[in-house]
Amino acid sequence: MLAKSLKEALLIPIVVVPLALIVNQFRSDGIPLWPLPESETTSEVVSNDTGAISIKEAAIKFQEKGTLFLDARAPEDYHAGHIAGALNLPIHQFDKHFLIVEQELEASRVIITYCAGIDCAQGVDLALTLKEMGFKKVYFLVNGWTEWVSQGLPAVRGDL
Repeated sequence: MLAKSLKEALLIPIVVVPLALIVNQFRSDGIPLWPLPESETTSEVVSNDTGAISIKEAAIKFQEKGTLFLDARAPEDYHAGHIAGALNLPIHQFDKHFLIVEQELEASRVIITYCAGIDCAQGVDLALTLKEMGFKKVYFLVNGWTEWVSQGLPAVRGDL
């Protein structure tokens, strides 16, 4: 009886693990099982499903009239440095700052939100909030401020 139970217990992972790997491979939101090649890192991927925009696409949009960059970080971080022309709309103080930028939001054709660092979710949260409010072309720049600076793109440093 114990031997039979042990065989059944070992059979479960032998069947389930390969099945799970196959399902994961075909899911659009599957978990990567190894690092992506350098050209396919998160900051390079443009996905309309998630709203992410690559640094290359953001740099192109930066040159286009009607694109608005929104910094989702705290005001002190924004004042320390931000993307040139970006407005500050900190997600954690959204209600307080929304009225200041509302007119610019309504005039924009494309809105790109960002924060700093690969693990920063404030830009994503801001993009989702704006989409829920009815803004259509809203994207977020993964690793925004950090990536922007590393690429040497136009930025404002310190309070002016």
